[in-house]
Amino acid sequence: MRFKGWVLGGSVGLIVILLLVYYGGGFLKSNIGIGYTEEELSQQAEKSLGWLQMQLDMLDDPVDVEKVLGSTEEPSYRLIPSYYIPSSDPMSHTGIERRSWLYDNALAVIAFSLAGDQKRASTILSSLEELQNEDGSFAFAYDVFSGPIDESKRSGSIAWLGDAIVKYEVAFGDSSYRDIAISIADYLLGQQDQKTGSIKGGPDVEWYSTEHNIDAYFFFRDLGRLTGESHYIQVSENISSALLSHHWNDSEGRFNQGINDTAEALDANSWGSIFLMAVHQEELAQSPIDYLERFEVHDASLVTSMDQIKYNTTYQTQAVLTGYKPYAAGYEQPPTIVWTEGTWGVINLLLRREEPVHHLLTSMFAMQEADQHGGLVYSNERHESEPYNFYVWPAVAGTAWEYITLTNPRFIWDDTIVE
Repeated sequence: MRFKGWVLGGSVGLIVILLLVYYGGGFLKSNIGIGYTEEELSQQAEKSLGWLQMQLDMLDDPVDVEKVLGSTEEPSYRLIPSYYIPSSDPMSHTGIERRSWLYDNALAVIAFSLAGDQKRASTILSSLEELQNEDGSFAFAYDVFSGPIDESKRSGSIAWLGDAIVKYEVAFGDSSYRDIAISIADYLLGQQDQKTGSIKGGPDVEWYSTEHNIDAYFFFRDLGRLTGESHYIQVSENISSALLSHHWNDSEGRFNQGINDTAEALDANSWGSIFLMAVHQEELAQSPIDYLERFEVHDASLVTSMDQIKYNTTYQTQAVLTGYKPYAAGYEQPPTIVWTEGTWGVINLLLRREEPVHHLLTSMFAMQEADQHGGLVYSNERHESEPYNFYVWPAVAGTAWEYITLTNPRFIWDDTIVE
């Protein structure tokens, strides 16, 4: 297969094959409920990867930098811009087009590592190496020209980067960035509550997020497997115990958003079910899957609008859409949108369990076709009122989740038993 800028073959092709074996294979192990051929799924995956490559490579093209990012300067950091914003959008050239969230960079590194694309994965990690704080942490978001723009330290995003470095090293046998991961581990240990074992959201907050602790569990587990250091495995087991004892809502059969926070969040339960499978809690794992029904969105649309509140004059589809919204009870008037990043998280989970996903794939592919370059818009509808910020722009998050899930769902987090 030929992607933008590189060919999948030879040693690179071997890397991808080995990664599929190492992480338990991909969706091709079963076609139950998929309804698409291997070739069709590969084509969609290629589109996603091509867009991610193009989004990063844009930083090396002065014409694209000026057109898309609104500057004649050369970007200081090769971090992937989180969104592609059309020049006709009122938000274009307001600064958000230059913004690169840490989590999105982690996802891009994971996607490029799975693709055997060491050059692009290393490009991102080398820039992040320059930006790591002395305590091992990272900022929540960066400007590709000036560096940190949101200096909040959020444990979940930081853990994602740590896990991305682990996957990079497994993919390429290159330990150049391992010290970054070790420093991340040291930092996160400083956020761990000694009584519960749960990792705090950051040094400036007092909450303990379920999602962040799922992220941290897999990072410490995988770092322990990579390094052979048993203390990292022990940390992951302590976090696992905290999730089961302090984050699990036994009466409702699902995960709370956090400790003493019963709000309903999609990722806490889609990712939470993957976590439960990984720690051999199969009986519990089905319960949060059933709970996901309250996040389902049906009969949605992706249409153009000149309304300033719903502005979108670029992306549209005639398809009737199905997917998942990010929030439910516990949030004030949460938007009823098809959130592509979260929907792919659910698809990732359902593929592991060989449950039907055809209707979800059809909607995601229709939304992807709305962008001629193959990016996946973040949401079917714009919502820009705090605390909800969802845009109809091609985004790294959903596009990377799509590529990884279609190539090998378990490459994000392997839930298979390792004896």
